[in-house]
Amino acid sequence: MVRQNIFEKRKGGQFIFEEDDLMEVQCMEHNAESVMHRLESKVSKSLLFMLNQQLLGFSSQMQQELAMDMVDYVCDDVMRMTGCPSADYVLEICYAWINEEIGGVA
Repeated sequence: MVRQNIFEKRKGGQFIFEEDDLMEVQCMEHNAESVMHRLESKVSKSLLFMLNQQLLGFSSQMQQELAMDMVDYVCDDVMRMTGCPSADYVLEICYAWINEEIGGVA
């Protein structure tokens, strides 16, 4: 684990490492889920699952934006960014996965 190694170096091996599983408290916003349904016939089920998972942890508004950006990429070959570094990083990863599976904007 990279995170554990970093803590060991920082604290000289004296640390408490806790890992929470927050997946149970994360959910996809309804409107974002509706937008993502447009991809059901365009990408594989496994890719759609991975794309949906990337929305978790973002606010409702950002989930909607990311979902619309992914749909625009798949359906219209339009690559959009949000201006938010963490969201854009996720979009870049999603665009790469989509491109690997079905092609798209390079």
